[in-house]
Amino acid sequence: MMHGIPLWLLSSVAASAVTVLQVDDFSAGRGQWRRGTINNEEPQFPGDPYLMLTSDGAGPGGKLITFNDGRWEGNYISAGVSSLSLDAVNFSGEPLSLRIAFGDTTAPFGGSGTWWVATFGILLDPQAGWQPLAWSLDESSFTRVQGEGSFGEVMSNVKTLRVLHGDTISPMGTNVVGGLGIDNVRAIPEPASHGILTAAVVPWLLRRRRGLAVSSRSATLRRQ
Repeated sequence: MMHGIPLWLLSSVAASAVTVLQVDDFSAGRGQWRRGTINNEEPQFPGDPYLMLTSDGAGPGGKLITFNDGRWEGNYISAGVSSLSLDAVNFSGEPLSLRIAFGDTTAPFGGSGTWWVATFGILLDPQAGWQPLAWSLDESSFTRVQGEGSFGEVMSNVKTLRVLHGDTISPMGTNVVGGLGIDNVRAIPEPASHGILTAAVVPWLLRRRRGLAVSSRSATLRRQ
């Protein structure tokens, strides 16, 4: 839920294209995320909704993947978004390797278009509880897997953002039997602008951060 957000920030968040510090907390439903269901029955945070992904390891429902081609499209460079963060929990029986991918088309490997994928997946251990994860949005952290467009060209014209479990550098994901919870997807500003916005916005962001409520047993976030 979004309480006490400055009006100037609320007006920008309502826009269709990505804006700095926008957050998807799923309190109003799935929004423009095209896969997953809303769950608010997680024991650690009862009544706090999040996006739940499940997969059976085979066929169309075999992968843990969701994507957004609405609210998270746009020009990340001009918006001043330098990283993307989210809170995640692994309900699977094995570690998950979480990656994000950006494309200038609605779907990868469908013909034209360019896709860049996080080179290193963040390893999320099962039963570790909710963990805050983040990816720096710089070219050195991503690998182009399709097309000819530069990283800057794609990030200035993003059509789709994907969040997925993938053992390899691919926007298609990897088959797995499991479950993944996602919450509080955030567009993080560049450091120079962050200081200007901190006093008004960070206290509100912290109230929504599941990671702060996790027990002192914090998992080590390994990259693979």
